[in-house]
Amino acid sequence: MNNNTNTSTACERMISYITAESDVTGWPETHKQDLELDFDILKSSSSSDEFIWVLKKSGTYLISLKKGKSPSYVKGLKENSNRWYHLTNLCLKEIEYEKALNLIEQLPLQSITKSDFPMVSELLELNRQSGFSSLDLKTTSDTWSDWLKWFESNNNYVMHSLISKALICLNKTN
Repeated sequence: MNNNTNTSTACERMISYITAESDVTGWPETHKQDLELDFDILKSSSSSDEFIWVLKKSGTYLISLKKGKSPSYVKGLKENSNRWYHLTNLCLKEIEYEKALNLIEQLPLQSITKSDFPMVSELLELNRQSGFSSLDLKTTSDTWSDWLKWFESNNNYVMHSLISKALICLNKTN
């Protein structure tokens, strides 16, 4: 089985998980088009991607894990009526809000070496494209200290920690 087939199968599985849960709960009652947005995100994901899926009476949110999303995004969705799930290509598991917060706080990379620098730049680009950054900075290593300041000022301590580690590694290699 090739990589495209694996990704397609994983995507289809994840779509079937959230569709089934939506059918069982009857949610979302409004903003059902949110499910289509979730499906689009899943169609562009890889088979190893993980997500937090938030199911509400009035819509859904699908949040990529280990991509540097700000924990404040999850904190802003805290409501007692929301249902929280951890979605992988293997299963959809209902979780508590605290577990969702723990998952979003995980660093995309636990340790950083010079070979990870392209991944760091890719994560910065994802942050910029997702609208979490209005910075018009390049994502190359010579702008990382500016990104660090921006993440600090915006309380994205996940990406702040990641960029701090990347800068330490960069300074050691130069």
